[in-house]
Amino acid sequence: MKNPKRFLWFCIKLTLLMALMWWFLYWENNALKLSVDEVYFQELPAALDGLRIIHLSDLHSKWFGNDQQRLVRMIEKKNPQAIVITGDAVDAHRKDEQPALTLISHISAIAPVLYVTGNHETQLQDREGYLERVRKSGAQVLMNESVVIPFDGGVISFAGMADHGQRSVSLKKIDTTAQEALAEAKPGSFTILLSHRPELFSYYAKLPVNLIFAGHAHGGQIRLPWIGGLYAPGQGFLPKYDSGAYRNDETGQVMIVSRGLGNSEFPQRIFNRPDVRLVILKKEQRKESNSK
Repeated sequence: MKNPKRFLWFCIKLTLLMALMWWFLYWENNALKLSVDEVYFQELPAALDGLRIIHLSDLHSKWFGNDQQRLVRMIEKKNPQAIVITGDAVDAHRKDEQPALTLISHISAIAPVLYVTGNHETQLQDREGYLERVRKSGAQVLMNESVVIPFDGGVISFAGMADHGQRSVSLKKIDTTAQEALAEAKPGSFTILLSHRPELFSYYAKLPVNLIFAGHAHGGQIRLPWIGGLYAPGQGFLPKYDSGAYRNDETGQVMIVSRGLGNSEFPQRIFNRPDVRLVILKKEQRKESNSK
């Protein structure tokens, strides 16, 4: 070897570069990020102004610290009045229920937990057994049903549309699912719909709901600066609904999309850290007319 020192420095630099890359990839998959969405509604009862909801999705059997404590502590510090989980808490390929059950058992002591299934739950051989264990852990599972929860003088109807699991579901079946989910919602109440799939936003906008929570998109898995997510199931490349709040200008309905917490078939997130969303409901004041 002509220049051993030069070769040694090359090996050191390569090792440092690989270590830095490993740290970056680990950080992107494991460092929790809090996202805050303030959403305004004219029809929100004054008693619900400022209500705080934590939105979790797509855990995919992932652990965040021993006994899920990193995730639990982040949620606890935000003092939510409700916690919603929009599917794929368990991964059908790993079949490990414990990360989801452990998380739910802890956070159900913080606030009411509302849970709706995603496509991975539909693939479980013992789906009903798993959902019963979710209930015993403290969550209310909304399988095409509603529940009315009081909050300091106001109430919210939470409705959940169970996922069908197929890549393509007929509009008739979706319509039947939505009708069942909303059948017991309190008439005239502020209504929140939980559904796994954000790509159905144009359909949700036709329903008598105010706010929709969804997941499934994984934030596009790889996020590009100034562009957003690269690919999402159900939407393809450069998905329209991949992260954050979307408002239908005609109806005023808002959909919140979580970037999710874990991974499934594709094992790596890039510029897309695990997402904990805090949604704060705000009362929008009606503008007074200036006409005399």
